[in-house]
Amino acid sequence: MLKNETIYDKLAEFGLSPDECDVYLLLLTEGSLTAKALASGLDVVVNSIYRVADALVGLGLVIELDVRPKQFQAVQPNSAIQKLSSSKARHLQNIGQELIQLLPVKQNPNRLNMELLTGRADLFEKFVELAKTANDEVLVISIGEPVPESIWSITQRLIEKDVKPKYLFHKYDKENILLVKRWLAMGVPIRHLPGAGYHLNIFDHSSVILSASNPNQGKERSGVVIYNEAIIEMLRTYFFQQWALAKRL
Repeated sequence: MLKNETIYDKLAEFGLSPDECDVYLLLLTEGSLTAKALASGLDVVVNSIYRVADALVGLGLVIELDVRPKQFQAVQPNSAIQKLSSSKARHLQNIGQELIQLLPVKQNPNRLNMELLTGRADLFEKFVELAKTANDEVLVISIGEPVPESIWSITQRLIEKDVKPKYLFHKYDKENILLVKRWLAMGVPIRHLPGAGYHLNIFDHSSVILSASNPNQGKERSGVVIYNEAIIEMLRTYFFQQWALAKRL
């Protein structure tokens, strides 16, 4: 089999070894083959074929046919390369998260740093992370929508360790009345003040999540995590102004 160096170079960028490239490309050109046929076509020992084929199965580039003797079949490139791309992206994301934790960051005494977040899932996850650090209070202005169980759980933990949550909901109607009753049953003070389009979460005097929703699609959301003390105090003042205006539920 003639080697196309460009193909090998590009597959190598996805992490494939030369042997893995050999096996995958031979299966693509010849169709399903036994380990013995692969070994013969590549002029290598059979045992090495099993090792390489198993690695390719793990990467999602090759499947093992349910026949005897065992045969291997290449996954077509449009699907195989998509799987490789997704796998590499996840790998790089994991490395990036580890690197963020390892890199030394000089603490700014003015706490000017901010974090941008996109999507409800990331915002909910950040809420749980910051709520775990709260020792005094967690203040929330939100729509009053369904939330993942992780939010319920962390709120219960806050109450158990005597952290005082206060939740102000923009919405209070037949669509969310059962949710409100569940929060009240947990012992969370709830108030209602009509509004829309934004969410505010304050954790002690140390951090804030401020996010905005698409008015035409409430589940589309972006936000920022703020650590600046002056902004936090301003937003705490705003929260208690709204709290005073809101109706107790």
